[in-house]
Amino acid sequence: MSVLINDKQAKIFEILKSGSGLSVSEIAKASGFTYVHACNFIIGCERSGLFRSEKRGKSKFVFLTDKGMAVADLLIKANVLLQER
Repeated sequence: MSVLINDKQAKIFEILKSGSGLSVSEIAKASGFTYVHACNFIIGCERSGLFRSEKRGKSKFVFLTDKGMAVADLLIKANVLLQER
């Protein structure tokens, strides 16, 4: 996975930081990604150990792992630093 991520990808980490777990379609809608793009990003993050998912019926719910939570915290801190003038 690339070290640099775009705003929409960072938004997914921010969305998942709530810890409640969201479906892929909810993540796509909230982040502005298409469903397919969100799926591909989520799969890559799962392979990197940043996300985990659970099947509930026909839906797949996504959660941050401890490693993913640490990355989310760093992304939020970086965003704050970049917003400072």
